[in-house]
Amino acid sequence: MIKIALRVLLFLLSFVPAIVSAGSCASTTNPKLHRDAVCADTASIAPGNRSERIELSQNGAGAVATKVTAKIRERASIKDFGAAGDGVTNDFDAFRLAAASLTDDSTVAFPPGEYLISYSGGYKPEKIHGEIAFPIFNVKNVKIVGEGATIKIAGHNITTNGGLTVFGYDGTQGLEISGFRFDLNYTGRNDSDAYYPFNGAIVGRDTSGTAGSRTGRQLSSGININRNTFNIYHPLGAYSTALKPYRRDPNNGFKIFSFTAFGDTLATARANQNADVQFNSNRFLATHNAYGVWIWAYNNALVSQNVADSWANHSTDARGKIRGGYIPFIRYHQFYTSGVIVSNNRMNARPIKDRVGGYTGTAGFAHLTTNNTDDLNHGETSCVSNQLSLRTGDSGILVGVYGVANIADNIIKGVDIADRPVAAIDLQPNVNGKAYYTIQGNRTNRLFSAPLVRVNSGAPAKGKRRLKILTIKNNTSLNSFGSAISFVNMGAAATFGVEKMYVSNNVFDGEASEFSHANTNDSAIYAEGSTEGTDRYYIQDNKIRYFYNLEKSGRAVAKVTGNIGDHVSHSSNYNYFQTVHHVRQSKTVAAGTVPRVGTSNKGLFRYTARRVVLSSAAIKQTLSGEVAGGSSIAGATPAGEAWYIDQVLIAKKGF
Repeated sequence: MIKIALRVLLFLLSFVPAIVSAGSCASTTNPKLHRDAVCADTASIAPGNRSERIELSQNGAGAVATKVTAKIRERASIKDFGAAGDGVTNDFDAFRLAAASLTDDSTVAFPPGEYLISYSGGYKPEKIHGEIAFPIFNVKNVKIVGEGATIKIAGHNITTNGGLTVFGYDGTQGLEISGFRFDLNYTGRNDSDAYYPFNGAIVGRDTSGTAGSRTGRQLSSGININRNTFNIYHPLGAYSTALKPYRRDPNNGFKIFSFTAFGDTLATARANQNADVQFNSNRFLATHNAYGVWIWAYNNALVSQNVADSWANHSTDARGKIRGGYIPFIRYHQFYTSGVIVSNNRMNARPIKDRVGGYTGTAGFAHLTTNNTDDLNHGETSCVSNQLSLRTGDSGILVGVYGVANIADNIIKGVDIADRPVAAIDLQPNVNGKAYYTIQGNRTNRLFSAPLVRVNSGAPAKGKRRLKILTIKNNTSLNSFGSAISFVNMGAAATFGVEKMYVSNNVFDGEASEFSHANTNDSAIYAEGSTEGTDRYYIQDNKIRYFYNLEKSGRAVAKVTGNIGDHVSHSSNYNYFQTVHHVRQSKTVAAGTVPRVGTSNKGLFRYTARRVVLSSAAIKQTLSGEVAGGSSIAGATPAGEAWYIDQVLIAKKGF
């Protein structure tokens, strides 16, 4: 350290005409001074303590002298602790030494290089969640800066060595981890009930104090994870169940995280809760298959401008068999906390043909939910201006939070769809009737073959899975496969689950949809189930075009079943064709099926149908007429024959 200090001193002296006594620093006026003045009491510097006695003082009024040693320590390098960064040497011990040196206001830089960490010490009973290479404990205002550095774990065996995580923080206020590439690879799984191996890049959790009443330096807050790249892989996916559950939780085979912030889920008072976490401008590569960002019980969370290049993921059962599972790119669990913003992120679902082996599974964008059932009405959640592409079986934005939820201006595209995704926006409220949800300004493209909004609500008890107000407005759905907005109850004695609902000024236009228009899309707005006597629904001023439950006059009506229709008022929605509109479409109906043309009301379509022999194209039968809502135009098709149907839409503008 003395050699380093002397080198710094010699460098600084190259800009200074002479070393002056400490007492003369304030009066130095030499215009040739560069930026700093180095001051020392030359008469009292002993050979053994020069680095501690030499002072650095910035130019300008009010500058305070700083010991050279302290100045150097303001920004340490991981290489100061013996890290090689050559991709071959195990730098685990250097990580531990650097972590042990941390104090408040520390910075540790990782110069460019590949830092390999390996741990083979076996499972330790006192570390039920596994080893952390770089533990950050009970410090404030710490920066861990990756200057383009790669951190590498190569084939860490969970079975023999338990979990291994790169960075873990605990009781830390003010932490930045930025600029890294995480290239982490794992094998094996756990089957012991004694531990729950965590693995991955960054995990935060608080262990000091009593859960629910932690304060001050016991609580982590002000966490910033920015500008990192994640490439984490396990052939069995993001997590696995085990034959021997840990504390009744069978998902202790392993869990692999990119970034997870575990807040205090028992704290109800704001003073005892974790707060302020940001995950911004990070990237997940196509070869990544671990969890994305997962935040538990933090007030004021921001997840913004992150990108997933090719997202799909899965879990495995206790014997290592792939079982699917919903593992979203972004997950937020609310508990008693409030304030999350998910904005300007982009997710591309992995192509179906590439979902094999370790990349098997489905893609989900955001899961925003709460994990408690208390009588709560606070909390705000916003999911705005994100862009996502989904494929067959994938899910968009799943919302089940309490308080206020605003899902707005998201663009949800269907890509290479062979069948339908689950939904663009899936509402599954787990609340007691006090929450307000607003769904506005969202858009799906013509290849998106699923509902724009699906509400999965209702339960045997009135007080469960209900919303106070649901507003769905100014959204656009351009596909014609299924209902654009659908409501489905759960439970045999379910109530509809919404006290007041407003569906207005939406556009449902399936004219140029990529899908056949002669299918099950019998209504743009579909609701089934039962309601409470005081529930009221307003469905009005929506523009509905092409094949969505239109009356002969052209007016569109919502389809409702159960007693819901008794609670709908102002149901004035319109088919907005400007003139008589003709669309001719041929449809082949396979042998053995009963052909149908459309599911709308009589008079909306006219058709001509010809039954032919497939082997010779000989015409066996010809029919024509108007379509009655969803009825057959002929009997069952004999084997070896098929119907060829031309249909003409004759609806007029409905205003």
